[in-house]
Amino acid sequence: GVSTFTGAIDLNADLDVDGHTNLDNVSIAGVSTFSEKVLIGTTTLGHSSADDLTINNSGNGGITIRTGTTSNGAIFFADGTSGDARFDGFVQYNHGTSPYMLFGTVGNERLRIDSSGHLKVPDNAQLRFGGSQTGDGDMKFYHDGSNSFIQHLGTGGLYIDALNNSADIAFRSQDNINFYTNAASQSSIACVGNGGVILYNQGNARFNVDHDGAVVTEKRLAINRNAGDPYLNFQTSGTGSVSLYGGASTGFRVFT
Repeated sequence: GVSTFTGAIDLNADLDVDGHTNLDNVSIAGVSTFSEKVLIGTTTLGHSSADDLTINNSGNGGITIRTGTTSNGAIFFADGTSGDARFDGFVQYNHGTSPYMLFGTVGNERLRIDSSGHLKVPDNAQLRFGGSQTGDGDMKFYHDGSNSFIQHLGTGGLYIDALNNSADIAFRSQDNINFYTNAASQSSIACVGNGGVILYNQGNARFNVDHDGAVVTEKRLAINRNAGDPYLNFQTSGTGSVSLYGGASTGFRVFT
């Protein structure tokens, strides 16, 4: 039948309700178990993959999780009823003097956003871009606990562009800067901290700039010109100079 209550109801035992029930201004304290789906503000279920709780509002809507000023609020995704299975995945916000939001998978924190908006991931966690969502990606950024890496894995090249016509590209280091080629097996250029620059050919040092000048570390120094004879010019701080010319038809010449 139909029961109508116009005053307050205090129930100290179980209440079983079968069928459709409309409840306005309900306050529930303690543990309550619902064996079916819960709809708030609607009689229409949500998507079949997420319809256990459906909340509707013709305007703005949402859910508020309110905790203490030094506590946290969380949503856990579980696939079991004990151990780490109770929080296999989670979203958690920690209040306090330095609040932060964190995201976790397989029971571990994977991503944190701190109070300054900094995005932080732990060592060996890789930021992967491009390719399919289930693949390794075309580009990786990560730190392995000892070194930091930017790795390009996809097709094509890796470009670093300064698109502003007046902008420079700067590589800065507290020590050396090294360039490697041939699958990182051979040195090409070494910029030595508090030193000079070393140029390599097939991994062997050929030209070295140090505090005394330039040193050719192999057999020869070849100078070629597209037009005219090749030459070297040596000039002092004054106006005097010495030029060495070489030509196939005229031989070697010295001019002062």
